Amino acid sequence: MILGNGDVVWAQKTGQNTDLFNAARCSLGTFGVITLLKVRLTQAKDAVQLVYHHTASVSETIDRLVELCEDDNPDFDFIEGLQYSEEKGVIVTGRHVSSAAATAKGLPRQRFDRASDPWFYMHARESSESYTEVVPTTSYLFRHDRGAFWSGEVFLNYYGLPNNRVVRWLLNPLMTARAIYKAMLATNSADAAIVQDLLLPLETSKNFFDYVAKELNIWPLWICPIRKTEPGRDVVGWPFYKSENKAMGSQRARNNSALSSKGELLLNFGVWGPTNPSPEAVRKTNRDLEQRLRDLRGMKVPYAAYVWDAH
Repeated sequence: MILGNGDVVWAQKTGQNTDLFNAARCSLGTFGVITLLKVRLTQAKDAVQLVYHHTASVSETIDRLVELCEDDNPDFDFIEGLQYSEEKGVIVTGRHVSSAAATAKGLPRQRFDRASDPWFYMHARESSESYTEVVPTTSYLFRHDRGAFWSGEVFLNYYGLPNNRVVRWLLNPLMTARAIYKAMLATNSADAAIVQDLLLPLETSKNFFDYVAKELNIWPLWICPIRKTEPGRDVVGWPFYKSENKAMGSQRARNNSALSSKGELLLNFGVWGPTNPSPEAVRKTNRDLEQRLRDLRGMKVPYAAYVWDAH
């Protein structure tokens, strides 16, 4: 890592500059520029088997995510949540498989990278309970690229275009994440949008959902479970929040069985959607969101920090 004063240092998980190693996560270059990484690889097969688990409430989504993440023998390598409304959510689990394996034979095959393929979040919403399918690994890894999660739907609405298979097929070259984000910047439409990823402790996550539903009305929401750190590790700056009282601490212990052996579980919420486009309203919306995040003892990933130019 190259520090602000030009020094080049090594930071290790255990060893030299351990505090810097741990503090660098989610810092987006504010502690220094990382130029070399040593990473641990995992075996990847040619396909991923997906299972769609539907939920009927926000509480059910959170509880089910925790249950799956706390399973001592999980049958998945990937997990994410998509919350479409207060009454509908989908948790998607995936595991590495060989497409030629006996357990994968006979299962439906799906891709998300061709013009004729569905957008992933729409496909997940329309799936049936416990629906299982096999997806090529590269297609799975870029499953949110076409449509840029659900920004493509906002793009179509902006120009008054219907969101159907024919339109998505015709405009496919313009519907990749790169193309949509470039268009948003070129038209300044991103200035009137919330594009934030926010980390919250489990015990305040439901309150954050209620805030989004009442004040922002932005759907869907993306939910990604994250482990804070290994138990027993003294990491500078973590946790980034503290329980307010003993009662809250007890509730936290009840809700978060991850405190035992795996490290504490947090939820990352992707809140991406349009708001009132006037500069005053956008600024107020962002400030209110940041204040609510402080109240709920969460933190914002700084890649999407809102910058408002008073000039």
